[in-house]
Amino acid sequence: MATFGARLDREAHEHIVAAPVLNEFGLPKRNPLQAIGIDGGYVKAVDAPSRQEGWFEVMVGKSLPRAGSGHVFAFVHRLEARPTERMERFLAQQGVFPAQPTTFLSDGGETVRQAQGDFRQFGEPILDWFHVAMRMTQLSQAIKGLPADPTDETDPPKHIEECLRILRRAKAYLWHGSPHRALQTLEDLTWEIGTESEPAKAMQDKLEEFMGYVTANLAAIPLQPASSNPRSTKLSASDS
Repeated sequence: MATFGARLDREAHEHIVAAPVLNEFGLPKRNPLQAIGIDGGYVKAVDAPSRQEGWFEVMVGKSLPRAGSGHVFAFVHRLEARPTERMERFLAQQGVFPAQPTTFLSDGGETVRQAQGDFRQFGEPILDWFHVAMRMTQLSQAIKGLPADPTDETDPPKHIEECLRILRRAKAYLWHGSPHRALQTLEDLTWEIGTESEPAKAMQDKLEEFMGYVTANLAAIPLQPASSNPRSTKLSASDS
């Protein structure tokens, strides 16, 4: 098995120089891939007593072609000595020629960000919006579950709705490529929620974790052009 695995590994690192496919004008055709999705997962040995002794993380991915079905790849992140060569071969097999930029989608997890850093020469890492929206939904549900504060002089339902409105505004800023404004808005939300109760303190921890997640993935969030107006009609519609 070890010999077979070594042979597969050698084959995976055979250098491929892909000749670009030209169009009728003699120019390279556009990238046949819409994107490549990357994620991480743990594999557990059957008799492993703990993660430290028997678990290892695998980077897995799948190409998303403009036509036809995609292909998958996988490697052990901590053991792969030449991840860029492996990705170069995989892209060549998909018909992507050298220097043709490719989009890499991920959930923005720490290990996946490290893997994407190895692939920057092949294209741009993008934070998958699905994972942002999922985290936002969890924050929204947590806000709705905050108990009313009997010492609060304001109307508790209106207070919760105000917190949700601020969260929706932060989400709109992220969607429209203004992550720094989104972080400022989330900071406003922490002040609105306060720390007067244990549930509020727990909510603060959730917000801080999400703000750290956004900050860590700033380089993977497509930014809005500087000339655009962040308070556009689209933003107002998303905020409603």
